[in-house]
Amino acid sequence: MTNELFVENGGLVLLKGPVTMDTAGTVLAAIEPHVRAKNCVLDWTDVPAVDSSALSVLLSLLRIARESRHRLAVVNTPAAFESLAELYGIDGLIAEHLVPTNTILLHA
Repeated sequence: MTNELFVENGGLVLLKGPVTMDTAGTVLAAIEPHVRAKNCVLDWTDVPAVDSSALSVLLSLLRIARESRHRLAVVNTPAAFESLAELYGIDGLIAEHLVPTNTILLHA
């Protein structure tokens, strides 16, 4: 499935564009069905800008994954995202889901 905000390919969800207050609701609504359906890897490589709304999107997706008994791994988060997570004190909550960039993911 393709739209201007993300591309999904067999469990790999590639975010495209900013995840900010203006796009957060759309991003969450678009990705939620994939996270409910299967294990996913959420790749932030093509996200040029984030604000605190991106934290909300990720926390919501992690909750949905947990409720659906699926795993959600997160890769290539922007430095600004990690700084915001630390600022808001949720870096510990999301740390187990963050996968180092150089890790090879064979199974989503």
